Amino acid sequence: MSRKSIYIITVLIGGVIVYIRSLSGDFLVGTTTFDHPYIQFAAALVVGGGLAVLLIPVLKAVSLSKRDLLLLFGLGLLFRSLFMGSMPIYEDDWNRYLWDGAVTAQGINPYQYSPLEIVEGAESDNKDIQRLHEFSLVHRSATDQYSQDKYYGDPITERINHPDLRTIYPPVAQGFFTVATLISPLNLDVLRGLYLAVDLLTFFLLIKTLQAYGRDQKWALLYVLNPLLIYSGYNVVHMDLLLMPPLLLTLLWVKQDAPMKAAIALSVASAVKLWPLLLAPIFFRAWRTKIATYAMIAVSVAGLSLIFNAPLLLSIGENSGLSAYTGEWERNSFLFPIIFSFFDPFTIAPGQMSRLLVAIVVSLISLYYGFVAKPDALTVPAALMVTIGLLLFLSPTGYPWYLYWVLIFLPFVPSYGFTLLSGLIGLYYVRYAMGERDLSKWYENVVVPLQFTLPLLVIGYEVLRRRQNVK
Repeated sequence: MSRKSIYIITVLIGGVIVYIRSLSGDFLVGTTTFDHPYIQFAAALVVGGGLAVLLIPVLKAVSLSKRDLLLLFGLGLLFRSLFMGSMPIYEDDWNRYLWDGAVTAQGINPYQYSPLEIVEGAESDNKDIQRLHEFSLVHRSATDQYSQDKYYGDPITERINHPDLRTIYPPVAQGFFTVATLISPLNLDVLRGLYLAVDLLTFFLLIKTLQAYGRDQKWALLYVLNPLLIYSGYNVVHMDLLLMPPLLLTLLWVKQDAPMKAAIALSVASAVKLWPLLLAPIFFRAWRTKIATYAMIAVSVAGLSLIFNAPLLLSIGENSGLSAYTGEWERNSFLFPIIFSFFDPFTIAPGQMSRLLVAIVVSLISLYYGFVAKPDALTVPAALMVTIGLLLFLSPTGYPWYLYWVLIFLPFVPSYGFTLLSGLIGLYYVRYAMGERDLSKWYENVVVPLQFTLPLLVIGYEVLRRRQNVK
């Protein structure tokens, strides 16, 4: 297999990205799913995932020079930049990002008020609410051009989903949103530009970390060229991209025997999203027999995470986004409904019991890899992938952009199963049309299993094969 193969696949992935970019103009505000090319869009993501799967055998077979890598990395950045000025397809979390940044830039605590309070704030005696209400009337998002009605002439606070809830995003993420606002208020392309800077840092750290683990730099292309990552990061601008640098730094400093640096990096990751704390036993397994060092790591991670996340944690209560998400959210879940149906006949709170069981199972797996599993050259990244993957399969929420969490470790332990999932999960985007056509049950009972079942079987086979090889 020649080097041309990798370029052919890269060009085809670029074609998928260009096609998705061309479709984005058909998802205008004011239109309905009946007007949207949702089947073509979902199919493009599935095809893109198939091309990403083909990268694995090709990368195994070819050698790439530094010049090849630079050119392919450059194409990866070009594919990302193609979404500048594009209309986000269906997703609208970015409205909350931009608004949170604007609130913080005004010197106001972003966890203090819900968007609905600002919408209704014209007659409020609260000066902060008045100020934010006036700001929302003056400033408009850069995506206002993509509208077929007057909706986008309304304040951004009226576009935010779940407006009755206060924000869920931790402080480090809030800092990033604030920087975007300081550059240009409510400008989605500024956010995209900052994401490009984050991805450049991610690429650099990925190369360094691969070298530290004795892996060829070419495997970074599994991250750089993944179509789902490119689409979800730059068209709908999901903030999970911000997790990648601190996760890689944690992995790198673990390998370099720098436990305190790794503890700080993991704590920073927790202030982007809280869930990485579940991975602490795996990251720090090398020090598990050194009681004093391990205790210092545990205290540092716990203390720093509490400090970094204090504003978010103190906001828990009525109308808290974090409380609502952890206690109520359920979307595109695979195995969670089965767990729910098991508890449903025996308790008045099957959702809470199901969530508790998922948390216990994932924590036990993390502890197993942290204290019991036999070490080998790639124990840490492999265990991270399996644990995060288990979380994704059991979670009440299985959003496509959550695949970021596991795909960042794909270059260390290439997995056909997870790469396949990054394509099939594109079927998630038919749910909007199916919901409007009263086909939600068909979506839940047919489309969701289509997304997850085959990848799970492949991942299970890969895990068993890996265990046999280790023995």
